[in-house]
Amino acid sequence: MKNSKLVTGIHLLLVLFMFNCKTPTSLLQDGDYDEAVYQAIKNLRKKKRKKEKDILVVEQAYRRITSRDMNEIANLKAEGQAANWVRINRLHNDIKNRQDLISPYLPLIATKTHYKADFRFVKIVPMEIDSRKRAAEYYYVLGNRLMKKADAGNKVAARSAFRKFEKVHSYFAAYKNTSILSDRAFEIGIDKVLLETRNSSFSFIPSGFERELLSFNERTLNDKWIKYYTEHNAPQDIDYKVIIDITDIDISPERIREDNYTLQKELSKTVRQVVKPSNKVFVRDTTISSSPEYADVTTYFNVFADVIDVYQTKAALVSAKVSFYDKNLKRLLSTERVNAEIEFNHIASTFRGDRRALTKAVLNRIGGTPVRFPSDSDMVMDAADQLKREISKCIRKKDSYVYR
Repeated sequence: MKNSKLVTGIHLLLVLFMFNCKTPTSLLQDGDYDEAVYQAIKNLRKKKRKKEKDILVVEQAYRRITSRDMNEIANLKAEGQAANWVRINRLHNDIKNRQDLISPYLPLIATKTHYKADFRFVKIVPMEIDSRKRAAEYYYVLGNRLMKKADAGNKVAARSAFRKFEKVHSYFAAYKNTSILSDRAFEIGIDKVLLETRNSSFSFIPSGFERELLSFNERTLNDKWIKYYTEHNAPQDIDYKVIIDITDIDISPERIREDNYTLQKELSKTVRQVVKPSNKVFVRDTTISSSPEYADVTTYFNVFADVIDVYQTKAALVSAKVSFYDKNLKRLLSTERVNAEIEFNHIASTFRGDRRALTKAVLNRIGGTPVRFPSDSDMVMDAADQLKREISKCIRKKDSYVYR
């Protein structure tokens, strides 16, 4: 299997290599005239000595591709369809770009044979301008037709009209009253969505909670065709409404718990001790003293520490229901529930005994003291910030299919 994959990979590389290594002559024979012109000009640009074969390729490839393009243009004109001017203008630009590629290198004369290429350039500029005007007019007329539906309140038609006017702008930066029509189509095509909050939790909501909940970053929420508002900046012609209904606010009691435990650690101690004392030996009339012998002796012992951990915990849970309504049809489109939970946790530790018995984790929290619990309002406001992110995700997920 591995060998088969390797062979296949090698074959693919060879094919790609052969394709990339095609000469201008082989490209001409294959009918890839534009690439033949480009590669031949590339060769001529690199070399001071111009080869006749490269000049002939440019000449023949240009003649064939231009003849083919002009024949297609004639056929498209004969059909008499306004939509054909888009294709005709594209072909005019192809001819223009091709001639612009060759022009800087004229006259093309072979260094050795003195052969001079004969290019019969098309007077393409007035043709291209004419086809560009006609293509722009084609999209302009389509856009105006769609604007009749858009002015009647059809947002889909307004968006389609906007795209047609963008096409007009791709041909001319200023064309008739296209800019005015484009702006109007864009304004009609936008879905305007009102964000509104409600509290059905029967719980007290701190001052500023609603403001924090609706302080979305519009640049991340808004889409090209969807714009969100709050009540203080909403226009009259709202299309949809998103109601964020706070259904539950639950705050746990402040809890303090103590844990008492003993930590034990075995330590070692190494000391040098005499294992053989010195002695004296009498040989004849001489006394010989031997040196004492020492050795390292390791002893093991345990150390202990009594630890007291003081845990403080408190939590807040805020739940909401996000409902999407079509304001014009006055019907519910979708509902999703979101939650945000905030936890406060703090631990402080003290000990009695030998510090060496403490673990690294315990050592890091030794010396701390219990702190003041956050207020209920602070917990709820922190939950609002988290809930806002969840609501934002919910809206971004829904707006692709809930709205038109």
